[in-house]
Amino acid sequence: MAVRYGSLCIPFVFLLASCWQQDVARSYYPSGAIKSEARIKHGLLDGASITYFEDGLVKSGAIYSEGLLEGRSFENYPDGSIKAEAFYVSGVLDGVSSRWGQDGSLTCSVIFVQGIINGDDPC
Repeated sequence: MAVRYGSLCIPFVFLLASCWQQDVARSYYPSGAIKSEARIKHGLLDGASITYFEDGLVKSGAIYSEGLLEGRSFENYPDGSIKAEAFYVSGVLDGVSSRWGQDGSLTCSVIFVQGIINGDDPC
């Protein structure tokens, strides 16, 4: 006797999909070029969030986990070179945060430990 799994499998797939439901929110410039893209899960930012200049180059990016910044975030100049970078743990600055001039020179670098500047603020 053949066992039919099709009728059991479909509800199971929908159950799994609802547990991992994740949407992508996008905004656009009037020209139609993409302006931003973010992953949202259960109404909170969760995953990569990226903004773009109108020419398509990446303006900024960050990773979120359940609405809180997690890991590296950055901002670029319009030419694509790095402008600023920071690291977060559960929404709190933790690690080296740096800024660069348009010429590529480092203008500021600060070390954060659980949101508190470690040492003097050189900026």
